Amino acid sequence: MDRWTRTACVVWVAVVLAGVGRAALYHHPRHCGCYDIFADGGRHWLAGEPVYDLDHPESLTVFRNSPLVAAGCAPLALLSNPAGSAVLRLVNFAALIAGLACWAAVAVPPAWRARWWLLVAAAGGPALLDVQLNLLTLGLMLLAAAAFTAERWTWAAAVLSLAVCVKAYPVALGLLFGLIEPRRFGPRFAAALGLALALPFAAQWPGYVAGQYHDWLVGGLNPRYIDGAFQDVMFVWQRWVGPMPRPAYTLLSVVAGAAVAAVVLIRRRQLYRAELIVCAFGLATAWMMAFGPATEATTYVLLAPAAALAAVRGRPMAVAACGLLVLAQAQLLFPLGRPLHWIGAQPVAAVVLMAVFARWRPATVRADGQLRFDRKLAA
Repeated sequence: MDRWTRTACVVWVAVVLAGVGRAALYHHPRHCGCYDIFADGGRHWLAGEPVYDLDHPESLTVFRNSPLVAAGCAPLALLSNPAGSAVLRLVNFAALIAGLACWAAVAVPPAWRARWWLLVAAAGGPALLDVQLNLLTLGLMLLAAAAFTAERWTWAAAVLSLAVCVKAYPVALGLLFGLIEPRRFGPRFAAALGLALALPFAAQWPGYVAGQYHDWLVGGLNPRYIDGAFQDVMFVWQRWVGPMPRPAYTLLSVVAGAAVAAVVLIRRRQLYRAELIVCAFGLATAWMMAFGPATEATTYVLLAPAAALAAVRGRPMAVAACGLLVLAQAQLLFPLGRPLHWIGAQPVAAVVLMAVFARWRPATVRADGQLRFDRKLAA
């Protein structure tokens, strides 16, 4: 292993040890994180009690994931809180590292993989040490993208359907993949998603599960907005321009999503297939962050792999955007009042990356290790 590879290994081992070891500090409020939300969801599921709090639809501390996640969290109820937190963190890291490794094999030039891993760790920052389900979601999305690149349509559809059940907005990636391969992926994705949504009925009595799906649609997926809590285009607009009604932001999100779909359809005839998938993945994750329904600062870890890939390819706009993401995460380690969050640095970086991936070009590694971009694209 060269120096960069050794450094990347050391950094990621330290990240995993720090993330899982943080569970030992569970009883300190600062290190508890969101674990109680998932553990309580599992306990309510086992007891056949309502999982979703419909009385506080705007709260950030209530269970909002699908009933499949509630069923998956049920084993946490059988463990002590520190042990359950450690198990949940291990599951997150296992999915993330598997996804990063598989996606790197198909999307990242070998000469740049070590630096890419380091940039992903930097852009993820303290979010990698959190106990939310962002790492699990990202890992599943990366595994799906790698399987899709390898033309393993059923595996890609199955894994991506699980990601949708964890966090609803990865459905955007599934829709883009459906545009790329409408006949081979689209029906499989619809079938896999239906099967994933049906799985909870095997874990509890049907009437209870049906009621939880109703509550999830009413409360868990309920759009909410708390000033300063989310890092999206609406926050940037209100910070620098003026008020933006929520319906206007929703319409803007739909228009931006349609634009992303149009770009993928246009680039479908211009890019090599593997590069088209990278383009679609980057556009999807950037859209989820900039125009998502509830994007917190830590959620930007989902954008880290795509931002790091664009940055290692040396695109100036991508380097600047990735630098913003790294600085925004680094400031969480210091008592600086989070100035980059208050100016909306993260959503600005996401919008810039959308522009970068909309103009994505394939690249090859020359003999001297430098990248060469192909201006003339092939289908």
